This record gives sequence, C-alpha cells and structure tokens, in this order.
Amino acid sequence: MTDYKKLLPAGITVDKVFTDVLPIIHEEQRGEFGDYISGVDVVMAVRLTDARKMWTVRFNADEIEIEDDELVDFPIFTVEGTQKQWPTLLPYLTQLLSTLESRRKELKPAKRFDTKLRAALERIDGVVDICITGDVDLATLAVGDLTITGTTTIAVKAGGKLTLSVEQATALELGGLILTGEGTICVVGESDDTDFGVSNATF
Repeated sequence: MTDYKKLLPAGITVDKVFTDVLPIIHEEQRGEFGDYISGVDVVMAVRLTDARKMWTVRFNADEIEIEDDELVDFPIFTVEGTQKQWPTLLPYLTQLLSTLESRRKELKPAKRFDTKLRAALERIDGVVDICITGDVDLATLAVGDLTITGTTTIAVKAGGKLTLSVEQATALELGGLILTGEGTICVVGESDDTDFGVSNATF
C-alpha cells in the first residue's frame, strides 16, 4: 500500500509533488493500473493561477510523463487552483488518498478507462453555453483570473449587459469564444490596432 501521509508531509511544496512524489506513486501503483486503464493515456492539466505555474501529467499503466510549465490543449481533465491555498488543501488531499487506498478493493470500478470511454468524453469536451440575462461586469477581474477554454458560447439576451476589459476581450477572442445575442456587450479600457485587428475608430 502507498503511504500517502509519508509521501505528502506537512510543508511539502506543489513543485516537489510533481517532480518527486507523482513518479513514486505511479511506480507503486503500476500493478493496479490494469484495473483502471486500458490502452489509453490519461492526460491531466494543472494550473496555479496566482503563481503562474502549470504542469501537464500524462500517464498510462506503464509510464508517467510530467511536463513543467506546459499545458496541453485537450487534457482529459483540468485542475485549477491557487498556490496560497495549497497548505490548506494538503491535509485533506492526504486523508482522501489514504481513505481511497484503504478501500481500493471495495471501490474497484465497474469499467476501465479505455478508448471507448475517452471518445465519449471527447464528444462533450469543452462545449459550454453561458446565458446572460442581467448585468454582468467581468472587467474588474485581472485577465489571468478569467479563463474560458474549449468551445464556449456566451449569449447576452435582450436587456442583458456584459462588460469586459480590452485585455479580457482580446484573450477570449483568441481563445475561440463566441459572443452572441441581442443584449449589450461593453468593452472598457484603452485599445490600439493590435487588439482586435481593427482601427481605433472602428473599435
């Protein structure tokens, strides 16, 4: 059994978890992965928004690969959080993993993660529709604190109002966001020709 309390002691950093601990956990759990994974890679993206840190973790029953300062475009799932909350999260994470470890046989999944399940997940990956009927002001958020990924549509209904900063609007447009609807979209701040590819007068 993996001793998560030993691997994840109080004070361990997030960086050390990725560089040292995850490979150890993978090695110790390799004999069990056949019960959970069959013929596919599991890809996880992790981002700490307040520290500008990110990792991509790719693993299967045989190996694990961890890329520092790198996010893939289409992970199976993404985890976002803040580094300042890590000390608070750590004891809960350790207890959760320890409990799951002790109940492994009882909690053995009915299905394995295979190509068929991955294909089903990919069909719904990132498809999000957001409907705004009132007034929503996102301009007060820093651009790094507003993240919308995948194929996302924001519909501003008649009578609704969405306010974005120039930086937010630029980042969201580059990310493939679709804005529709009969409502009002306000973009506040200073812009130049590099923001949307249009002149200041047009903007």
